[in-house]
Amino acid sequence: SFDEMMIDLDEELVESTLEKTAAPVQPPPASKVIAAPASDLATAGALSDVFDEFKKGMEDDGDSGDYETHYNLGIAFKEMGLMEEAIGEFQKALKTVGSDVASEEFVKCCNMLGLCFVDKGLPQVAVKWFARGLASPGRNEETYQALRYDLGCAHEMAGNEKAALETFLDVYGVNINYRDVSEKIESLKNRIHG
Repeated sequence: SFDEMMIDLDEELVESTLEKTAAPVQPPPASKVIAAPASDLATAGALSDVFDEFKKGMEDDGDSGDYETHYNLGIAFKEMGLMEEAIGEFQKALKTVGSDVASEEFVKCCNMLGLCFVDKGLPQVAVKWFARGLASPGRNEETYQALRYDLGCAHEMAGNEKAALETFLDVYGVNINYRDVSEKIESLKNRIHG
């Protein structure tokens, strides 16, 4: 069912972080490009049609959908590479949470919005969303570490190396073995101090 598919996509993206999306995907050399089989293209088109119909049905009902529906649809659009649609759904999900900035849902939306803006090549906007998530009270340290790390990566992508270094040092101060934070710190120190 559609709900099961959305839950599966949500579970796959729970661990989604900027670390996985920060490096641009390099296309294969022109001589090695292989056309996708027509059946794969037809399947992709059919899936897109299903999402278009579902989205139209949501629009017909207004923006009154629940958090889970908008959030899961945002996850699905992000997985399909449809960043504009994903951002729209995460923003709708955030509206259903309202002013409850202390909720887990608020933090999840901030994180996903940040990741989407990074994917769109707008790390400056992503920085704002990661910072909003970090400002949310009552989260566990693991959640804050992931947000700090993604914030550092966004600062680095935006060319703000000093802010990136400071953020990665915050991550390092809590857990020196967190992902590749040690290497990121060394690399940034070398670039900043020449």
